[in-house]
Amino acid sequence: FQAEDGIRDCLLSRGLGDVYKRQDDACVSIVDTTAAAWRERGLMCNVVRRSHRRGFKAGALEAGRKKTAADLITVFDADCVPPADYLERVVPHFYGNDGAPAEDMAMVQVRWGFLNYDDGVLTMAQSMRLEAHRAAGGAVISRSAGCVVAAGAGATWSARAVTAVGGWDATALLESSDLALRAYCAGYRSKFLPHTVVMTELPSTFAAYKSQQERWARGLAQIAKRHALGVLRVHGRPLWHRWYLFSAVVRQITWPSALVWMLALPMLIRAGHGWWLGTEDVAPRPAALVLYAAPLILLAAADAVSAAALPPAPPLLMKHGQAAAVRLSWFLPYVIVQTGMVVAHAAAFVAGAAGNARAEFLRTPKDGRGGFYRVEPKRARAAGSSGACLLYTSDAADDTPCVDLGGRRII
Repeated sequence: FQAEDGIRDCLLSRGLGDVYKRQDDACVSIVDTTAAAWRERGLMCNVVRRSHRRGFKAGALEAGRKKTAADLITVFDADCVPPADYLERVVPHFYGNDGAPAEDMAMVQVRWGFLNYDDGVLTMAQSMRLEAHRAAGGAVISRSAGCVVAAGAGATWSARAVTAVGGWDATALLESSDLALRAYCAGYRSKFLPHTVVMTELPSTFAAYKSQQERWARGLAQIAKRHALGVLRVHGRPLWHRWYLFSAVVRQITWPSALVWMLALPMLIRAGHGWWLGTEDVAPRPAALVLYAAPLILLAAADAVSAAALPPAPPLLMKHGQAAAVRLSWFLPYVIVQTGMVVAHAAAFVAGAAGNARAEFLRTPKDGRGGFYRVEPKRARAAGSSGACLLYTSDAADDTPCVDLGGRRII
């Protein structure tokens, strides 16, 4: 961040991270040296380093929250590159037009951009999926229901709201989504900002991507178990808002449904008796195959259209049509990768739905090759005088002997 226009006086930067057995002294030195440099420049910048992993990421966030009296808490992963005017764009949403605090605003989530979106087939596929589900889907759900289900890095929280609903839950695999839904059920709202972008790095290997997606699928199954019925019972919200949010909470059930549908093809051919998908000795009819494939095609096409319709944003700073063409070029990689992930997604979702509440938190390795990215800020109106605590978490750090926490990106 560039602490300008008086915002320097109300920033508390708190770096959070657990000490892991394989974390070396060089990593610790980088973090401590950077924090000391910012303190010398007049910024209150503290490092909180736990000696245990109790509660994992949620536990680290709770430990940091209890050490600050700030009104607002901003959470970034270690690979995040926020714009210099992030606070100027986000903080005003916690206030009304008259300058009074919006008491019911719990959280503001910004859009993700991807530093390494064009590295290969895998990152292109991830880009389309995240643009369709987190950016396009998040904006629609936010406008329609007043809740951001896909909360995570790049979110700023009202400390009062977080405290009111019990803080981050260490038993939740997706602690921010769980917190957002608990806040919604308690009468708070959250908001998605599609035009403010925090750059992040995508997993660059299939093993890392598979591990991340399995954790997300298990976490979303856990979210559905905990909150699907709860959002329907919320009082004071329009029924269609609750049903719309309910559909977003349980949407991951499409993965086991898709797997069952795909595996049903041989049985449908065998049982067709010539009237739909043919018989054992006769090839399926073309029209019947089109009908069979229609649901999967429509789901993929909906994601492609949703991603293409998004306004240009970093790193695609170009005309709308050009940005849409780039995103549509991700469609084939998206179909290939997601088809290959159906079994993993479905198995993880079922495991999450059937498993116990507590599970091991596995970090997603990032290789740090995303590079440095900066967008010059456009002038925005003053962000007010509220204190903001910036919590940098180590979720995205690579668990290797030489861990790169992305310190150059944090500053």
